[in-house]
Amino acid sequence: MLFLSPGYKPYLGGTERIVEQLAHQYLKMEGISRVGVLTTRMDFNHMPPRENLELPSEEEIDGLSVYRVSFYPKKLKYFYTLPIGLISLEAVKVIRKFKPDIIHYLLTEWFCANAWLYLLSSKKCSHIYTVAFHELPPSRRYLLMQYVNIFLGRVVDKVQVHSDHIRQRVMEHYRVPAKKIEVIPMGAISDEKKSPNKEVAVGEKVSFVAVGRLSADKGQLDLLECFQQALSRSQREMELVLVGGDGGHRELIETYINENGLQDNVRITGYVSEDALHEYYRKSDVFILLTRMESFGIVFAEAQSFGLPIIAYRIGPLESAFKKGALLAEPYDQKIVADSILRLAEDDGFRSEMSIQAYTYAWENFSWQRTAASFLQLYRDAVREKQS
Repeated sequence: MLFLSPGYKPYLGGTERIVEQLAHQYLKMEGISRVGVLTTRMDFNHMPPRENLELPSEEEIDGLSVYRVSFYPKKLKYFYTLPIGLISLEAVKVIRKFKPDIIHYLLTEWFCANAWLYLLSSKKCSHIYTVAFHELPPSRRYLLMQYVNIFLGRVVDKVQVHSDHIRQRVMEHYRVPAKKIEVIPMGAISDEKKSPNKEVAVGEKVSFVAVGRLSADKGQLDLLECFQQALSRSQREMELVLVGGDGGHRELIETYINENGLQDNVRITGYVSEDALHEYYRKSDVFILLTRMESFGIVFAEAQSFGLPIIAYRIGPLESAFKKGALLAEPYDQKIVADSILRLAEDDGFRSEMSIQAYTYAWENFSWQRTAASFLQLYRDAVREKQS
């Protein structure tokens, strides 16, 4: 089976981690002989992304066959953070060489590349489309995205969504038939790396961590304003660690920190390795991210698996996925967010209770093993239906 993703290692964002973790599970399962990913040479550690021609066109990483190709034309408007990408002649050669039985499209926003690959291989294999619904801005430039995804939703064999909330929105917005949609919650943690729940430190500095590229859609500027409000009302010592590469807002965030005297309370790490990220989870007490749009929220689930209660906006995907161990505020209600920060910082007993809830809920609901098994059954169903 072959994934389609705009990026892969050395860049490792949310979609890329899905590829990594599902591939790791698939390679241990009976029924899947080879796993590959068709991707680009784009380096998403920079905004806007830029092509890194030093990356090899083909390599194997941890048993996963990685094929990097160029899409043309390159100088088109971006959709979210992705170059639109129309065609790739190199992709034709990859399809012929790899001969996939299944192609799994992972990113709705990369719709033109998804459509191109479908047209190249529509009769040669089965097609699975993971659709992560975002409310689109009221702009004509996003109509193309909507119409292409309506087309893809109709022609692929199966559509996978992360939650019942997204299922309903996909049916309404992309007009996908209900019988074609399967709800499979995305994994976030591996049973092989299960760690004991953290102990809550009583009376010590409380550490909040936010993980995500520093960008408008991840909401770090909103978070800083809420954190500053909480600091001004609290006697408890607190710190906020912003983990993630620059998504275009780092300079604005640094300016806000300096102008408001938050240098002793807020730290920016930049992009970090997976091991370093896990260490930040272990050292922190609360996870907070005021993202404005989310398809699932892997970092929220990862944080809960380390026993971190989460604070976030009450947007549909997060509300449906995180039913315990979370304090959710109405979007842009900074007072409620600041109140939540204060409560978790100052009430050690409540924070301990929320930590236990988060840890238990994560390990019961976000296993990569269970997600991979569900996808494997979906692949089998798609192949069987196509053959019949």
